[in-house]
Amino acid sequence: MIITTGHTLEGYTITQYQGIVTGAVLTTVKAGADRLKTAAWQNGIAGVNEILSANAERKFADAILGVQYFLEGDTLAAVGTAVKAVKNA
Repeated sequence: MIITTGHTLEGYTITQYQGIVTGAVLTTVKAGADRLKTAAWQNGIAGVNEILSANAERKFADAILGVQYFLEGDTLAAVGTAVKAVKNA
């Protein structure tokens, strides 16, 4: 599954929009040492991307475009647009 914050996929043609997908995970991103915050953020992104991917696969999508991430308290949420795409020849 391709996941991007961009609105296009270089080398691909978007053939169909499958709808909006969302995901959310609890995270431990808190004030403190930079290394710990970075690791918590990366783990949170990986977790929310797994949920986004699963939701997009249920819509038979090949990619998720325009993904935005939001941190609200202990919850990291994401939203994006699931699309069908074909690789250009």
